[in-house]
Amino acid sequence: MSQQVRSSKRAASFGCHSTQDIQTVQPFPKAGLLADNSNLALGNLADHIRKDRGRTYTYVVRSVKMKPNTLGFEQHGSAPNFQGNILTLCTCKHQMRSRLTVDQWKEDVWIAGFTSRSIYKGHHWLFYLAKIESAHDSHSDLWSSLEAAVRNAKAADSHFLGDIFKPMSPTPSGKARFSPSRYVMPTRHTHRKNRSDTGWRND
Repeated sequence: MSQQVRSSKRAASFGCHSTQDIQTVQPFPKAGLLADNSNLALGNLADHIRKDRGRTYTYVVRSVKMKPNTLGFEQHGSAPNFQGNILTLCTCKHQMRSRLTVDQWKEDVWIAGFTSRSIYKGHHWLFYLAKIESAHDSHSDLWSSLEAAVRNAKAADSHFLGDIFKPMSPTPSGKARFSPSRYVMPTRHTHRKNRSDTGWRND
């Protein structure tokens, strides 16, 4: 799902935290559409989306934490994924993502992600707000629709916090698109932290 608008009450452009060569915190965009639409004041956000209508789905992004010693957020999960200057939501929240058909997701649907109340002053803070631009039946379909630079920035086999799984060649079609065996298995990923971890298959 591609983002049109992103707003965060306290987010800022941080670098990523790493454990040796593994990225454990997603860097927020520093340029482009997503960066331009981050940290909007409530009034500016309201002006920005005032004429847009549609249904809104909300959920708690439990992978968001407070940046140590600051009033800033960090995204420790793979989704929402801000890399490649497109917001995608391709891992986690399986029931929410499968609730609507591809066509229904395109019918003026918004998603609002809030922080857990436990991370700062007992409140849910708006982490992001996005209007769906496109939806796809499978990771393979989305992979094929993206420019190479975008999908490479999000590839789960290359990035610990990537949220798109790379289809094997030849590109799977039909029911094969939904088989984990037709995708490149990530070696190190937040949903596959060791050889026996099969959590990534659920995405």
